Amino acid sequence: MKHQTKAILLIIGLVAVVGMATWLSLSPSIQIQTGHLSTPAIPKGFIQFGHPVRKSFTKTITVWGRVESINAVSVVALEAGEITRIYHEVGDRVKRGTPLFKIGGRRLEKRISSLSQQVGLLREALQTAKANLISQKEAYKRHLVKIDQIFGLKEKINRLQKQLMELKTNLEMLKAAQTITSPLDGMLTQRKVGLGQMVSQGMPLAQITDVTHLRIRACLFGLPLSDLQRLHHKRVIIEGKLLGRVDRVLPERTSDGGTLIWITAPGLERQFCLGEIVGCQITLSSKKGLFVPETAVIFTDHHAFVFVRDKMGVHRLEVKTGEEQNGLIEVTSANLRPQNEIMTQGAYECFYRYFSRAFKVAD
Repeated sequence: MKHQTKAILLIIGLVAVVGMATWLSLSPSIQIQTGHLSTPAIPKGFIQFGHPVRKSFTKTITVWGRVESINAVSVVALEAGEITRIYHEVGDRVKRGTPLFKIGGRRLEKRISSLSQQVGLLREALQTAKANLISQKEAYKRHLVKIDQIFGLKEKINRLQKQLMELKTNLEMLKAAQTITSPLDGMLTQRKVGLGQMVSQGMPLAQITDVTHLRIRACLFGLPLSDLQRLHHKRVIIEGKLLGRVDRVLPERTSDGGTLIWITAPGLERQFCLGEIVGCQITLSSKKGLFVPETAVIFTDHHAFVFVRDKMGVHRLEVKTGEEQNGLIEVTSANLRPQNEIMTQGAYECFYRYFSRAFKVAD
């Protein structure tokens, strides 16, 4: 009886072992084997494979800038005095030579009056000297005066004429300085004075901004020096609709460490207004490369790896990486090719659970 019981138990055990083996062989799973050891089965959908993709890669950055004028001229007071009239308000469009401010006041009027009197006195003196020269010439014909007297009168007349010319020029300049005009066609901006205000010579009164020639002033932060050095003339897309370029990279830095750039584009003045804030997408580089999903790359200290599947199984391959874009990582090393089959999902889990073993993954 005991022998029969043992035989029955043995048969049951064999059936159970055969059934388990059959179930495992039919189970939809991936078995990772390492020599004589085997790891727990990993569900088949957990690990996925694919191929590297060769594609074009464009590295861009987006910055925000303010539209400003390329030409902006400061309007200053040519003489000290009082603002007696303001012809235009801020924002008005003006033509070159259009009056902007009138400067007067007692001191300026007194100077003009004094110069006018001096001009009048010199004119009288000059007329008198010319009349004396005529009479002296008649006297010289009658041998009543010497030739030296005539030469002396001519020198005096020349001196008076020179003094009169200088005084008249000064008077005309002083009168012209009373009216401040626009130096170019543009818009009156940044007015700094009001009616009745006293101003000194050279004091800024306002600014005339050329609104037909505009650029964008933007500030960059954190860009590597190698990219900054290659930034000049780079392609820029402004607000997704206007194509421009980086016109200049200014050598000086801002107080917070930024780099200033100027961006220009044809027709900028027709699309945007002075002072408007706009977004600019700058293309730093464009190239072709081999890319893999970021889930396929395992990063450790100073190293990067991918899992490659071949006829022998799955093995770990160290690679060098480059740019990253839209969930893809560029592989720059030559040991990975588009025809290689790589693990695109589950790579991190396999690496950190079985990193010390050699991998073999069944189909």
